[in-house]
Amino acid sequence: LLAYMLGFSLAYQGLGAGIGALILFGVVQLTMFAGAAHQGDRPSGPAVQGALLGLLGLVVVLWPRDAVVDVPMWAAGFMIMAGVGWGVFSLAGKAAKTPLATTFRAFLACLPVMLLVALVRGFTAPDPVGLVYAALSGTVMSGLGYTLWYALLPRIATTSAALAQLTVPLIAMLGGVILLDETVGLTFVIGSALVLGGVFWPLWRRRQHASS
Repeated sequence: LLAYMLGFSLAYQGLGAGIGALILFGVVQLTMFAGAAHQGDRPSGPAVQGALLGLLGLVVVLWPRDAVVDVPMWAAGFMIMAGVGWGVFSLAGKAAKTPLATTFRAFLACLPVMLLVALVRGFTAPDPVGLVYAALSGTVMSGLGYTLWYALLPRIATTSAALAQLTVPLIAMLGGVILLDETVGLTFVIGSALVLGGVFWPLWRRRQHASS
């Protein structure tokens, strides 16, 4: 969790939102698929195909439209660290018996290091409204979201959990449409179809195999 927090926070000092998300979710897929294989749950052909299809969908949605894309190596390295950290954090959640307590202890353990990093990088006087939003985002949405993630992980296959995470950028963009009056174009529709197709492809193949 600490690797994810640090890597994510520092990487976006030099990466665009779309490229950062592509690196993050690509590395998460690789980490969780490798973890599943190490645990004896080798990803099936349809699962790998679904992951590739879903990542292609994210490329369609998130790839910058600028002619030149600048990807600093240091920032990409931090985002790779974040992806590995989140993947391992998710794999560890398969064994969590008490999701709420486990998530609380993880956040508590990360707090001193994150405060130290903030002090080293220099504090600025926070905007009161921004501070409230940050507290709500961290303690309510992230904390409860991670707890729910840990509660669901033992009930689903590791590869299915990895594939499901590909929908996160789409959900965030859809939230922007609903809450912030943002607009989406044809690329979002096409990319979303590819991502959802990638998520459901192995499930459909598994059902076809079971029925036959």
